[in-house]
Amino acid sequence: MGVMTQTTVTAGDIHDGSLVCIRPGDAVPPIYCVHAQSGHLRLYYNLAVHLEPGRPVYGLRAAGPEESQNSVYTTLEDMAHRYASEILAFQPNGACLIIGECDGGELALEVARQLRVRGKDVPLLALIDSFGPGGPRIRPSVPKPAFQIVDQARKLGFHARTVTRLPAGERREYVHVRLIRAMAKARNKMLVRRSGSAEALRQKAFREARRDYKPTRYTDRLVLLRGEMPWGLEPVSHLGWGDVAACLEVAMLPAYFGTNLLEPHVAVVAEKLVQVIKESQDQMQAAR
Repeated sequence: MGVMTQTTVTAGDIHDGSLVCIRPGDAVPPIYCVHAQSGHLRLYYNLAVHLEPGRPVYGLRAAGPEESQNSVYTTLEDMAHRYASEILAFQPNGACLIIGECDGGELALEVARQLRVRGKDVPLLALIDSFGPGGPRIRPSVPKPAFQIVDQARKLGFHARTVTRLPAGERREYVHVRLIRAMAKARNKMLVRRSGSAEALRQKAFREARRDYKPTRYTDRLVLLRGEMPWGLEPVSHLGWGDVAACLEVAMLPAYFGTNLLEPHVAVVAEKLVQVIKESQDQMQAAR
């Protein structure tokens, strides 16, 4: 099965446009990870560490501020068309796997759909802690501020428990990294509030595109890996994907929603992904 036609790549390489090499390898099919509203690929680097050796992992990052003039799209279909075109140019032959997470699930689905329309075999679309169209849906009796406070408290609790389980020599580094990321996130929010900033334009475009997106029925295999639901949401096991996917499978993860791509939980996600990738490859072989 021919896959790669380009020269050898190394982790961190950025190709034309948005395609980034997260981890090189020669196993087939390769994985392409689609960004969420944040635009970064950081959580996918956590995941790649735990996947089976040799599996190449690529990411599709959002446009940076320096690219904003040419890279703000008005629809998810436009964004997905760009990413699908980059994948096809980089890997014209062979199948590929698509992964999305959080609020990037619909964009990942649209990338997979457009690849299929253009003749690419996508035996697996995997979404991690991701809500379908219109989600998440908070119960009418739950005030949104209360939902947000409880959700943040549970995530802080996760980090507190993680710190206590680390060896003493690693705790300071863990806290230091999380503080830096928290400061970066706060800075990002400040930038987003400035209506003229590139980051604000990109994230606003993403939110509006997701709000307006009306997906067509997805007929290939879609696996939803989801953690424990946040308090206050409507209890829907398929998280809104049941109305979109004809071949939906839901696999439960043991950790709280939104923490499954963080250590130490990400190893469980990788284990499940390796399993479903093998299943998809077996199905491909059986179909030939």
